[in-house]
Amino acid sequence: MGHIARAEPVDFYPLFRPFVLGFAVLIFPSVIAMINGVMKPTVTATSAMVTDSDKAVAQLLTMKEEAIKKTAYWQMYVGQSVQATGTSGINIIMVIRGRALKALATI
Repeated sequence: MGHIARAEPVDFYPLFRPFVLGFAVLIFPSVIAMINGVMKPTVTATSAMVTDSDKAVAQLLTMKEEAIKKTAYWQMYVGQSVQATGTSGINIIMVIRGRALKALATI
């Protein structure tokens, strides 16, 4: 109140600041709702892109698995789990001098 007694002008900014802060807190939910409304198409499009990307990755992994199953290493270490003749067999892997050899033993 010393400003009024000395006939100095009243500073408006310090008096206005609490009202501006209160107003900002009051309208915050409305601002967030407006931002969500504006960003909704972007979020929807990005979500659709992720779904398509997941399908593409799953397809590529399936193709990779099929390609790996055709390699000589897969045939040597794993082989086919079900044989066409219907007889059961055991894959035996022998390591001789660092080289893996595969033998098929029928039971």
